[in-house]
Amino acid sequence: MTLEQFQHQFSSEAICADALFRLKWPDGFRCPRCENSSFYVVKTRRIPLYECQKCRHQTTVTSGTIMEGAERNCANGSQLSFSSSA
Repeated sequence: MTLEQFQHQFSSEAICADALFRLKWPDGFRCPRCENSSFYVVKTRRIPLYECQKCRHQTTVTSGTIMEGAERNCANGSQLSFSSSA
């Protein structure tokens, strides 16, 4: 995949966040603290925040990744990761 194809495929924040969700939780969401699969989505942030319905732990698709806490948006951070892996 070229950088141009990558940019086209992950052209928006929502598309990128959805792809990262599927990569992080290929079998569906699992709370990193209690392994529960039920969650709420908090959409008041740039990247959705996932809150476990059981223990209330909050996590994002970038938690525990190189993009955690980055000022970049999701699509630009993924682009950076793509560029550094090429």
